[in-house]
Amino acid sequence: MCSGKLYKPAGRKGVIPCPRGGFYQDEVGQFQRLPNVIACNNCNNGTFVAKGGGVSPLNCAVCPEGTNKSRHAGYRACFCMDNYFRRDRFGGCELCPQAGLRCENDFVTIEPGFYWDWTSSNITEY
Repeated sequence: MCSGKLYKPAGRKGVIPCPRGGFYQDEVGQFQRLPNVIACNNCNNGTFVAKGGGVSPLNCAVCPEGTNKSRHAGYRACFCMDNYFRRDRFGGCELCPQAGLRCENDFVTIEPGFYWDWTSSNITEY
């Protein structure tokens, strides 16, 4: 029996709370009916549940600074806006810092023709 505001994934014993990201479950005893489709409700675009286990739309908080608030968060704290990157999938997004770096799809990468100067003062930046 699936009690509480949890859901039972297909092919798995036991029930689990909704994952971190743009999901919550406010109904009792939900079962996953299709593979790769969780039995949780989606938070509104631009909101997410930081620790997971959301049981109400009120648990969905506004996504951090630098994120695209017009999209569903998915399994993160919303997607970064263009020319932004993040260091943690549930953290805020930062503006791309300088020339020679490409910031897209939440990541920062080095542009062709540039290299990373590994000095002790900036090693934690990358």
